[in-house]
Amino acid sequence: MGIPATLSHKMKMAYMRDAASLDHGGQLDQAIQTLRGRLEQDPSSAELHHQLGLLLAQRDELPEAAERLGCAAANDPTRAEIQQDHAMVLGLLGRSEEALAALQRACRLVPWDEAIRGQLNLAAAAVEQAGGRARLHAVDPAEQADPAGDELAQMIAAHPEFLEAFWSMPAAGDDEAVFGELAEAAERAAARQPQYADLHYHRGRLYERLGRLDRADDAIGRAVAINPRYATAWIAAGDLRGQMDRPGEAARRYRRAIACGADYPDVHYKLGLTLAAAGHTGQARRAYRRALELNADYAAARQALEQSAA
Repeated sequence: MGIPATLSHKMKMAYMRDAASLDHGGQLDQAIQTLRGRLEQDPSSAELHHQLGLLLAQRDELPEAAERLGCAAANDPTRAEIQQDHAMVLGLLGRSEEALAALQRACRLVPWDEAIRGQLNLAAAAVEQAGGRARLHAVDPAEQADPAGDELAQMIAAHPEFLEAFWSMPAAGDDEAVFGELAEAAERAAARQPQYADLHYHRGRLYERLGRLDRADDAIGRAVAINPRYATAWIAAGDLRGQMDRPGEAARRYRRAIACGADYPDVHYKLGLTLAAAGHTGQARRAYRRALELNADYAAARQALEQSAA
């Protein structure tokens, strides 16, 4: 099954916009610093290590790039693309045997991926030319077929973060069809990578876009169960419980997000709204004040604080 034409066009637009937003205006250094800061708050995040490693490689800081990608692979050994990216940087550093081992791990994860198998064979040849011995894992021919035969599910399993670009696109008449198909593919991807928290988070946001709040809540609940310090997912969980008219539960989730490092004005403001809705006016005022401590120009938080005191 190939990617439908409408969806393929939207995907290309999303990729182009994300690439442009990073490169435009020389923002590479800023992006690297942002990722370093986020890693201080969440040092076990495979995705943050992975992104930082790729950016460092783009800046030709290969030794640290290899270290970051190695951390990513250690924190999430289920993602073939991390192993593949790690292998490419190791190869650039001349560490051929380590690159071969990383590609072997990638191939075991996705034995149907012909590109990785091709890279594996090239890496094995390079090791042998250098006088080493390349021991390749034999792949059962039956494993070489993609079990779902689904190109889109493969893409989502490898790169679930690309789905985020769709959320900011203007609403269109085909949203139900496009996002419905994406959600179905995300389900198949989740079956491939059941322990990948980011995939469950993005799957939940797709269901939220479709208005399927119970399914969204279930998926994001899986994400925080796998990674209890996933602050972004805790924020989304709070948003969902708020939409489901369960303000007390929403407030608890916002507090978890803050405890995990999301000490942001908007999160405190949302916390205040849900506390007020749950009848905890005093606690709500404290949340609004904290939002204003972080951003003195936060007009909505100031208005809510004034109204709560009236």
